[in-house]
Amino acid sequence: MKKEFITYEQALALKELGFDEMCFASIDNFSKLPYVPSKGGNYLNSKDYERGNSAACPLKQQVFRWFREKYELGHTICPYYFNASITELQDVDDYPPQHEVYVSSPFTYEEAENACIDKLIEIAKQK
Repeated sequence: MKKEFITYEQALALKELGFDEMCFASIDNFSKLPYVPSKGGNYLNSKDYERGNSAACPLKQQVFRWFREKYELGHTICPYYFNASITELQDVDDYPPQHEVYVSSPFTYEEAENACIDKLIEIAKQK
């Protein structure tokens, strides 16, 4: 299940970018693993972690949707070569895509997802 969540570093970067959606997990600098309360608990957002080295920890799919909605950045991950491309949605007819993301070996889909999220964060910080 931990493959579904973003990394600790990504959670902190999203917190800095103003990510404020509700999540059912958190992550901190001690374990650097997502923590889901055993009874389901309350939903959390980054306002719950205004200080300190903890953050709300969303699922990757939630992060991809947030970048589409907030920054108009879409993505595609190639399932055969495990590379990713990022497109600014207002320029969707442009080819080639504005940003290519390549993952060094060993190639896994999860590594491509994480590399793509890292690149989305980098692009958002520049805007």
